[in-house]
Amino acid sequence: MLKEQISGAALDILIQDGLEQWTVSAVADQAGCAKGLVHYHHKTKEQLLCTVADQLARIRAEDRRGALGTGGTEALDDLWSILATTASSGRTRAWLSLLGHSSAPVRGAARLPADYLDRLAAAITEAFGLESVEEPVVRSIDAALDGFELALVRGDEPDRVHEAFHQTWLSVL
Repeated sequence: MLKEQISGAALDILIQDGLEQWTVSAVADQAGCAKGLVHYHHKTKEQLLCTVADQLARIRAEDRRGALGTGGTEALDDLWSILATTASSGRTRAWLSLLGHSSAPVRGAARLPADYLDRLAAAITEAFGLESVEEPVVRSIDAALDGFELALVRGDEPDRVHEAFHQTWLSVL
């Protein structure tokens, strides 16, 4: 339980303050425990960052896949809402900082889970009543979703990004 509390605190600090302000001491303070307990449960700072990166990647994957569960245009609305919320909450910046980390294991842990593309393809197929979605198309959709989040983070006009989101889905479907 404390191990999860520590990783949750680590994720919260990363989202709120960024990687530059992220320290084991700050994590311990946020988790309400001694710094030694952070090291006891997560042997190194890198190991804790890997745990956080994996956790964030799984949240991103599940949010996207889950948004498509409603089907049809409602699914697109839900997916857009997830992208906008993720971008405005700091989670996109946190994820990008982990992808750019100097440690290869941290960068690797920030990648979406191995089964993500298959699960996303299944969700798209079901949401829109398609027979199948080829793997290159799913990869392109995923990259486009990342691009929409990035555009929102860099301050592009949300209405224009939202319009591009809809135009992309019109092209796909």
